[in-house]
Amino acid sequence: HSYFARGWLRLYCLEINQRLAAIYYCYRFRNEIFYFQSGFDPAYEAYSPGQALLGFAVEHAISEGNQVFDLLKGDHHYKSQWANSSRETTGIAVYRPTLAGHMAKLRWQTAPAAVRILKHWMSVGAA
Repeated sequence: HSYFARGWLRLYCLEINQRLAAIYYCYRFRNEIFYFQSGFDPAYEAYSPGQALLGFAVEHAISEGNQVFDLLKGDHHYKSQWANSSRETTGIAVYRPTLAGHMAKLRWQTAPAAVRILKHWMSVGAA
């Protein structure tokens, strides 16, 4: 079964003069709406079409009986305008004790951390 057939997909669109001005792509699961992606046409930026559409999406979520409209992670100004609270997100990475697992850990954790430390040292040394 598809997300659409199960009623899990929410696609909100705002048109101005038959032209797409803003769009929100959300998921609904267990009486909660999860914002996933959005966009707007910069030609309409002065009219804040994304904000207007978000208001409609929240209103629609309430009318369906949803208890949560989760804007998910990301520190964006428009989210703080709508949210009354925030949560901390934590991630856990687990690697198998194999050569491939060690290589993956090196690629995704060790190397990026080493690059950050090196950049910091280089900036301190340049000052």
